[in-house]
Amino acid sequence: MSTSTPTPKRPEPTSKPSSSSSPIPAAAPLSRLPADEESELLSESHALKATATASFTSSDLSSAIDFYARALTPLPSYCHYEIAVLHANIAACHLRLRAWKDAADAASQALDELHHVDPVPQEQQQQQSQTDKPATSPAQDDNSNSNNSNTNTPRISEISDALEARIAILTALNHSLSDLHKLRTKALLRRAKARAELGTWAELQGAIDDYTALSQQHAELSSADRRTVQGALRTLPARLDAAKSREMADMMGKLKGLGNGLLRPFGLSTDNFQFVKDERTGGYNMNFNR
Repeated sequence: MSTSTPTPKRPEPTSKPSSSSSPIPAAAPLSRLPADEESELLSESHALKATATASFTSSDLSSAIDFYARALTPLPSYCHYEIAVLHANIAACHLRLRAWKDAADAASQALDELHHVDPVPQEQQQQQSQTDKPATSPAQDDNSNSNNSNTNTPRISEISDALEARIAILTALNHSLSDLHKLRTKALLRRAKARAELGTWAELQGAIDDYTALSQQHAELSSADRRTVQGALRTLPARLDAAKSREMADMMGKLKGLGNGLLRPFGLSTDNFQFVKDERTGGYNMNFNR
């Protein structure tokens, strides 16, 4: 059973952040809605969330998904933590329904929201290394500055300001980075589970990536979750290899069928062509046999 979750439109603050394709949040001034309006919207969302949670507890999962999705609508776009919680809860519903693709998608949406407030360290380091390249000559500096003026790539100081603004909002709404890290762990566990159940080559690789990331977060994992992660990292590589072989064989079978269709008018088939590996070079030679 799979229930699609609409993407709701949420109220924007009076000064909207500029959009950016960068994985690091773009440098843009963040402003909040007036306190009374923000409080009213949060209260509306929390009431819908409470109804959704009651439905989840009573195993009315379709209703829970519907109410969690409706709870997204009132939230201002800067309430990244609250938005992530709702997506993570939707993922939990889909897991119970064994709707693996929907669960993986919802968990990914939760992780994307958390990323706005607390990008993963590797990406911060990558952005830092790309931005802080040493200048080699004044001419190159001029060219570099000219190129930068034509792009929307934020500087590290601007990125830091944007992140600090988001963290300030997180704190003002009575959440902490510790809360965010715990939620990220939940979302990763849910996505990893869903990806592993999907069982394709790509999804199994994604599950291994998620479980590997989780294995580095010992402080956030319970002992049961730690066992789950360790067990998955033991068993998934063999499943990945099997999926690779299965999908490669399927792809080659389809290519062979296509080739036979093209060769049939000439009285030939793909069986007339044999590929022999050259052990010296590692390449392949094609032999033609009547």
